[in-house]
Amino acid sequence: KQVPETLQKVSQREEWKDMQQQISMGECPNCGRFIVDKGAFFGCEGYRADPSCSFTISKKIRGKVLGKRDVATLLSKGSTNVIKGFKSKTGKSFDAQLKLEEGKIQFVFPKK
Repeated sequence: KQVPETLQKVSQREEWKDMQQQISMGECPNCGRFIVDKGAFFGCEGYRADPSCSFTISKKIRGKVLGKRDVATLLSKGSTNVIKGFKSKTGKSFDAQLKLEEGKIQFVFPKK
């Protein structure tokens, strides 16, 4: 009786892990769990879990909405390609790469 129940639980855990991996953008740089769409932001599946991980990426940075592909590239390669259309504090448009350093996003400006 215990063997079928255990096998079912293991199977359900594996299915859940496979499903999470399919919808995730990549691996959390802080704890290794999956980064998923949390609605208003992209965040670690361990956000507000036990143990908690607070890694998040805003969906909108400097007026530019980030796509899932940009986030996936950032997580897997450590930086994105040049993204056009960011807005400075003064409203001026600029282009830049995003780079992930020590869990924080930095701008890398292309050389002119």
